[in-house]
Amino acid sequence: MFLGFTLVVVIFVLIFALHFSFSKLGFIPKQYSISHKLALNLAVGLLIAVGLIPFQEYLGMGDLEDASLDLAMQADNEIPPITAKEIPSFAFLDIDNQTYKLWDDPLYIQGTKIKELIAVAVNEKARLIIVDVDLSRNPDDKVLKEYIAGYKDYCQEKTCPPIILGRAFRPLPDSLAAGKKPIREPRTGFLEDAVVKSAPYIQWATPLFQQSSYDGAVRRWKLWEHICTPKEEADVIPATQLLAAAMIRFDTPQPASDKINAELARFKRKVCGDEHIAKPTLAKPIKIAEGLEFTGGIHRVFQRIMYHLRWNPPQSIADEWVMRYSLRDSGNGDSPSKLILTVFSAQPYLDSPKISAGSKLENKIVLIGSSYSDGDNLHSTPLGIIPSGLVIINAIHSLLQYGEIQPPSNWYKLLWLILLVVLIVAVTFIFDSFDNSFLIIVISGMVVVALIPVTVYLFANSFWVSFVLPLLGVHVSQVMVDYQRFNLQKIDLKQMLAEECSAQFGKEAGQLFAEQMKEIMMGKLLSDTMSKYDETTADIAGMKVSPAKESGNKKETE
Repeated sequence: MFLGFTLVVVIFVLIFALHFSFSKLGFIPKQYSISHKLALNLAVGLLIAVGLIPFQEYLGMGDLEDASLDLAMQADNEIPPITAKEIPSFAFLDIDNQTYKLWDDPLYIQGTKIKELIAVAVNEKARLIIVDVDLSRNPDDKVLKEYIAGYKDYCQEKTCPPIILGRAFRPLPDSLAAGKKPIREPRTGFLEDAVVKSAPYIQWATPLFQQSSYDGAVRRWKLWEHICTPKEEADVIPATQLLAAAMIRFDTPQPASDKINAELARFKRKVCGDEHIAKPTLAKPIKIAEGLEFTGGIHRVFQRIMYHLRWNPPQSIADEWVMRYSLRDSGNGDSPSKLILTVFSAQPYLDSPKISAGSKLENKIVLIGSSYSDGDNLHSTPLGIIPSGLVIINAIHSLLQYGEIQPPSNWYKLLWLILLVVLIVAVTFIFDSFDNSFLIIVISGMVVVALIPVTVYLFANSFWVSFVLPLLGVHVSQVMVDYQRFNLQKIDLKQMLAEECSAQFGKEAGQLFAEQMKEIMMGKLLSDTMSKYDETTADIAGMKVSPAKESGNKKETE
């Protein structure tokens, strides 16, 4: 996620840098018209869309793509019909809180109870049985061990469903160093020899999935797990969903097992802990059966689990609680919807008298798992917290319904580019027309929502076109328009301030000049007045002196 965020920041910085550089060089006018904005936004959006396509896998876009696909799955409440792909229905015999309480809160799930659940599924003619319960830590349970050891003989006399047991692992101590991937070895228990005797009707498989490094959610399935045997030999073990899907397609366990072993043999490492696999080996497709073909790609959407089967956790513990809930597909045309998943509380199902009235597990893929609170068997997924058994069911359904998620054809890519152009044009006009930030946010949300049905339709048809890049183009367009508007407002503000300052300065200067001139004139007038006053005073003084002089002169004359 950090890389994806960094990528977005880098893109924004580069766009602003290009905008600034081109503006300084005169390539882009300072006053933008709508045509300038449209041309710039189209150039930016298409440059991002086309330029980043070859590098999406290396630029941290995976987390953004995961988030967008999670949103699409959460919005899609319909389950595609299972008839066309000949997918069996599922039944989940859940060791929930009610069953756990009825079993007196044991420290571990007793093998005898697992044997009873397997036996009822066999007797009701299930299509396939999967046991997602870790029995490696259990003490020797003779009842379960004898049942598993004699299962092959039973199947040779009667038709019976194959059984897949979930293999538990532990990391080798030497592989826990920092920066290294843990090397796993099987955690063996009392069933090892019994499973060998009943092969291929009973087989081990890995129930492990890939967890996101971003939020720990389970989004991707695995095809196999690299392990080291007790003899320190490198080996591979198939994933539960791959083995289950192959058994459904081949209808018998032996050819399914042979085909998987033949295809996965080339992925065995030479020595334990060796992480290197030759590129030609990875490039060759893995083909198990029709519809089960894989390119070997482990990144991006190719191994995404398309979650459709949701989890309804129990709200309370009921005394007579057998069937918890069920899900039906959406149907197809004139054909009605069909039951695709039924969740039973394990012990009440065993005790229910309704079992004798008719089989509820016939021709179904039956998974025996747990969801009780102390089991630590719940996982985060795009559809919320669900038990690992339902994760496996979703993974099997995803493989049989979609297979490997395919990249879009050239026609889809062309349509996607056209959609992107339309979005950028629309967003350019929208952001140019509205000044209200709240309206802009609302319209942006409407654009995002409008893309969801397109995405849902595409991945419902086994295609996935990421709308991360179109959205990125939309947001880049928004940022550019906002930046352009800010630039224009800044220029207009400068001009307005300059004109206002000039006018204000001229007015103040005129007033100051007038006042100064007034003061000057007043000073000159006062000076002139004082001068005239002095002259008048002098004249008056002269007039007073003259008579005295005249009388003196007269006396002298006399």
